[in-house]
Amino acid sequence: MNPVTSTARDGRSVRWDRHRAERRLELVRAARSAVHALGAHASMEEIASHAGTSKTVYYRYFGDREGLRLAVSERVTAHMERRLLEVADEPVSEPEALRRMVEVYLTVAATSPEVYAFAVAPSPAAAEAPVLGPFLERVYAMLESGLARGMAARGHAP
Repeated sequence: MNPVTSTARDGRSVRWDRHRAERRLELVRAARSAVHALGAHASMEEIASHAGTSKTVYYRYFGDREGLRLAVSERVTAHMERRLLEVADEPVSEPEALRRMVEVYLTVAATSPEVYAFAVAPSPAAAEAPVLGPFLERVYAMLESGLARGMAARGHAP
């Protein structure tokens, strides 16, 4: 094998991988925008049309509507988790921290109820590639950790 050819191919592969990742993110953002505008039950055809592309492109990147829904769900829950972590780290009482976390959760969901409904919709594939369950487990761990810190600060065993 020619090392020069191998190196050039690896460089191209890296660039293509980066391009595909960027394009995938672009498509997820466009799908989120489409669902926000068209509703949680928008078809792949409607989502693609709203994004200015073909549904073939979406199928190439996500396999099917469920694959797209999971990708959008990952993005939505990651955004919500970042916002929850921001308020969880604020130096306030436990009740106030909990109130703020609930407020953030509800505000994010209310900002785009159609996207939220699309992201958390139950599906058979969710059992194989869960997004919401692990997200809720991390939220529970945040709450548990905050409660333990608060109890320790008051001299109580968690």
